[in-house]
Amino acid sequence: MSVLGTMMLRAGLLSESQVAAANEQAATRSTSHVDAILELGLADEDTLVAFLASKLMIPRVRSAVLERLDQHTLERVPALLAWDFKCMPVSFDEMGNLTVAMSDPTDERAIRAIAEQTNSYLVRAVASASDLRRALDRHYGAEHEVRERAAAQLSEGVNESARPTELNIEPSQSDQAPAPVAAPYMQVGVIPEDDDDVPVRGNHGAAEEVNSGPHEHAYEPAAAPVAAPPVAAPYVTAPPVAGRVAVARARGRPAQTGFAHQAGIPGAASRTR
Repeated sequence: MSVLGTMMLRAGLLSESQVAAANEQAATRSTSHVDAILELGLADEDTLVAFLASKLMIPRVRSAVLERLDQHTLERVPALLAWDFKCMPVSFDEMGNLTVAMSDPTDERAIRAIAEQTNSYLVRAVASASDLRRALDRHYGAEHEVRERAAAQLSEGVNESARPTELNIEPSQSDQAPAPVAAPYMQVGVIPEDDDDVPVRGNHGAAEEVNSGPHEHAYEPAAAPVAAPPVAAPYVTAPPVAGRVAVARARGRPAQTGFAHQAGIPGAASRTR
């Protein structure tokens, strides 16, 4: 059930059977629900326009306004789109608001299509279907002429796309000079034109020395080895035991060979006698 049929059913203007008949008429003849209601004689134009303007709280556009539309406003909506949804652009402001008079302002499909085509914020208005047809014929031309022009433009566009175009063939990869390979190290000099003038160091060639070999500052003499510091002597160096025995005997005293005597502990000689 259409939005318009539901609104008129709830308002008591149409019965359920009348709404179903209008829906079938619109689907069979591929027309809008407004045209279907008018063709079946379920309501007159003035009643229908007044009902929509009151329920949706939108302005009603009279035929006098539709007759004096400026060309700049008319160009906002393409002719074929205007005939498809029976609508007319009424005004367009600097804020991008486009006011469109429609025979069925409840048609969501028409609202979405017009907003997308014009890239504008759509302000709905309502006008009678007969007034809109006269305005469409006056400003855009007869419906059959508009559809014939659109079909011709579409056919011309298809033919243009089917024409062979000149191919811009670029040379193959084998015909082009190979791209230079970047050196793995930073370039530290400029290669002379004569490679013989470039000094050779060791087993490195000229190109290796400049671009891919070791740098100049990398060749430095090795540092001289550092001698190890001498090992510190022990604090006390005791004479050999045999030497101490000989000295004691020469002096006429008994030899002291114990640990206390070696360490120089006072009184150690007296304790060992």
